Amino acid sequence: MKKIAKYILITFILILFIGSAQAAIHPRDMEYAYLETENFYFPLNEEVKVDIVMSESSEGYKFTYLLLKITGLNEEGKRTTDTVEYVKDSKEPSFSFKIKEEGYYMVSAEIMNKDFQSLKLSTEMIEAAPRSDENDPTTVVGKVKALVEESKLQNLQNDFEKAIWFHDWLIYNADYDESMEEHYPRGVLLDGSGVCESYAIAYQMLLKEAGIPSMYVTGYGKGEFHAWNIVKLDEDWYHVDCTWDDPKGGGNEGYGYFGLSDDFMGRDHDWERQNYLFPKAKGTKYNYLIYNGFTQFNSEAELYEVLDTALKSQESPINLFYTGNEKYFDLSYTLESWLKSNYEKYLIKTYTFKPTGFSAVINAEFKSAEGVLYFTSDEDLAKVAGEAMQRKEVTLKLVYSGDDKYYYINTPLRKFLESGTRKYGVSTYSYQYYDKSAEVTLEYVDLEQYKTFSTDEELLKILNDAASNKETSIKLAYIGEDSWYNIGTKISSWFYGDNKVVKGFETDTGGFFITLTLKY
Repeated sequence: MKKIAKYILITFILILFIGSAQAAIHPRDMEYAYLETENFYFPLNEEVKVDIVMSESSEGYKFTYLLLKITGLNEEGKRTTDTVEYVKDSKEPSFSFKIKEEGYYMVSAEIMNKDFQSLKLSTEMIEAAPRSDENDPTTVVGKVKALVEESKLQNLQNDFEKAIWFHDWLIYNADYDESMEEHYPRGVLLDGSGVCESYAIAYQMLLKEAGIPSMYVTGYGKGEFHAWNIVKLDEDWYHVDCTWDDPKGGGNEGYGYFGLSDDFMGRDHDWERQNYLFPKAKGTKYNYLIYNGFTQFNSEAELYEVLDTALKSQESPINLFYTGNEKYFDLSYTLESWLKSNYEKYLIKTYTFKPTGFSAVINAEFKSAEGVLYFTSDEDLAKVAGEAMQRKEVTLKLVYSGDDKYYYINTPLRKFLESGTRKYGVSTYSYQYYDKSAEVTLEYVDLEQYKTFSTDEELLKILNDAASNKETSIKLAYIGEDSWYNIGTKISSWFYGDNKVVKGFETDTGGFFITLTLKY
């Protein structure tokens, strides 16, 4: 009996020890911990509650709360606050209070275990306003209410579509405030401009009123202080950065930062974990780019393969999403450089591209591909052009399709036209060219009506034979490669030299194709 009692006592002590150990977890080691409000604003003179949402049980922890009123910004751009209410060592993971004055407030909380290990949490700034503002769309509260009601008329099927609708309203109705002065949500909601904080808080308010779980996040974007949101869609969380989807200057709105996982967002964003431990964003289903079929690539080489395939098929638009891990991959610069070097190769007449972070949309207008002659080298140029001339084509559309990004068509094309076209009966030509493409217009003579030659010896034989046969008219065509060859000079030399029969001669306008009249 004593052994049984001893066993029960030891078991009870172990249970207490395990429970104590579990309760003693450092708050920073929790999977998540953040503050959640009941409403998107604090109604004046009504009891409101802020809850601590955390992955661990609240047992074994004490909670301290501060209700702070924001009074402005100091010279360093940091908020100044006054303490309105203070509650220390509460055992409840929730804080209730009433606010009597309009303005912007924050709630700060501290979670502490028995070992005095702690974590501080904070809300974003939240407006306190009378309930009557809900019916006045010229106020922030009324505008949020009105937009949520408007969204209900859009036949939106799920939270994903609702989150996109609010995102789109913000990026298409507001611009980034380059003066960096408008931090409050009224900036983007009512005045049409604001900084990242204005976008993120406004988006948080809209989602909250629409019943979509979300959080306000602060951190750094490309080294600068920044704010955005994480949003829960179905069972997963996603990052959404409305500010970066609405670049400075307007006109380049996009979806490159809608629905990103931690891995994707972490390529150019770093977030703090001092004011909250928000849940991990692991979802990809509602990544806007993936959801809408953007072509994914994970390296520069793969990007070029994707572009080659799409442009050869004359696709437009081309939607691209970089899924690699390179933080410093500059898609905008890479695309701009590649398109400048290759647009002629793919018969692109005009193009525009809209980059948003690690994604881009290319729109292109193409020239007709009918009759285009592709070549990859100077020798190949002469080959394909010569074959076309054998077919007596009068217009040649030539496009370089090789890998030399510095290739320049004018020099090899001019050289070929000057020296290599007469054997095909080309009498005249003209051409227009760009860096890697050209269009050549040709006129031909019928070589069967001419006596052709390519050397002085061949010409002398033709002339001597004609003189022996007392021919009075001969059509001569020089088909050699010497672009400076002068038939008239050669005939004169023959006439005053070896000739013993012909008393005089005349030629037409000259060039490489002439009619020679002999007099006896």
